[in-house]
Amino acid sequence: MTEPGPVAVQGVGGVAPPPDRSVVVVLPAALRDEADGRSTVTVSVTAAPVSAAVTVGRVLDALAAAHPRLERRLRDERGTLRRHVNVFVAGDDCRALLGQDTPVPDGAEVVVLPNIAGG
Repeated sequence: MTEPGPVAVQGVGGVAPPPDRSVVVVLPAALRDEADGRSTVTVSVTAAPVSAAVTVGRVLDALAAAHPRLERRLRDERGTLRRHVNVFVAGDDCRALLGQDTPVPDGAEVVVLPNIAGG
């Protein structure tokens, strides 16, 4: 008699659930109080469906779920990035790319910075 092999984790319809991706979000000092004083927050984002890209918007959704007070500081009531907030993915400003639809590559950091005006 043989031992049964390992059981695969099954999702809906017998398909394995999509894997979670960890994304590091770097916060400026002005927002750290909203994230329990942390300068970096690692959030788990599910790439569902599996072929879907992890985007800035999905990272911000996961960040808001973990730290709800950050949501109103980063996005307005329509879900749009506030104009005084800049979000960078791997060094590129997401507004110059696809906004909140900007893909976040594996291993890339998402950096939130306040907009600095002056001269």
